[in-house]
Amino acid sequence: MPPGISLSKMGRKFNADGTVNKFPGNTVVCHLPQQGNARGLFKRLLDFYRAFPILLFKNKISMLPSSSLHMTIFDCMHEYKRQSDSWPKDLPRSLPMEQCNAWMVKMLTETPFEIDLPIRLQVDKSYVEQTSHGGMDTWKVSLLPVDEKEEQKIKKLRIGIANALSIPLPSIESYKFHLTIAYLNEEFTEEESMQLKRINDEFHQEGHVVELGLPEICRFDDMFYMERLAFLGQTQ
Repeated sequence: MPPGISLSKMGRKFNADGTVNKFPGNTVVCHLPQQGNARGLFKRLLDFYRAFPILLFKNKISMLPSSSLHMTIFDCMHEYKRQSDSWPKDLPRSLPMEQCNAWMVKMLTETPFEIDLPIRLQVDKSYVEQTSHGGMDTWKVSLLPVDEKEEQKIKKLRIGIANALSIPLPSIESYKFHLTIAYLNEEFTEEESMQLKRINDEFHQEGHVVELGLPEICRFDDMFYMERLAFLGQTQ
C-alpha cells in the first residue's frame, strides 16, 4: 500500500495551523492569465477551490489565493538562499532584502532581453503524483514547454537572467516548471494522499495549454502576494 505523505520542510513558508510565515525575497514570474483567450487553465484550476470543502485534507493545507497563481521563470533571492551557491556573486550576503530587490530591478531592466511572446506551456500529461510526495511540501501542477522552440526560448531567457544577476548556472537544466496550488502543513494519511493523487493525476491527463505574457520582476513578503516592480527588460 502507498504510504501517506511525509513532509520535510513544514514551517518554512506556512505554519502547521495554516497561517502564513514571513518569507521575504524576489523572483521573476508570469502570473496566470485570468481574462481573455488565455484564461482556460485559470478557470479550470478554480475547480480545485470549489472542491475545497470536500477535501479530506482541507485542514492540512494552505491554498494560495487564486489571484496569485503564477509560474516562476527564475527563483532569484530569499532569506534561506543567503548562504547557498545560488546567491548572486556580486551581491553581499548580508545586504537587506529591500536593497537586494532594488539591485535586482536595476540589473534586469537595464539588461536587454529578446522575449518572443507568448510563452507557451502545457500541463505535463506524463506527471504522476507521488503519494509519498518525495519530501516536498506542495500541491503543484507540473508544466512543460509545448515544443523544442519554446523550450529553447525559455532556457535562453533563464540563462540571460542568471548572467544578469551573476548567479551560477548549474541549476538551469534541472529546474522543473510548475504552478503551486497549495502548501501542505501536516503529514497526510494514506487515504488523504490517495485523494490528492486521484485529483491531481486526473487533472494532469487533461493536458491544458497556457500562454503566458511578459515576465514580471516581483518582490514578496510571503507566499500570498507577488508584487510586480517592473517587467523584465523594460526600462523604468
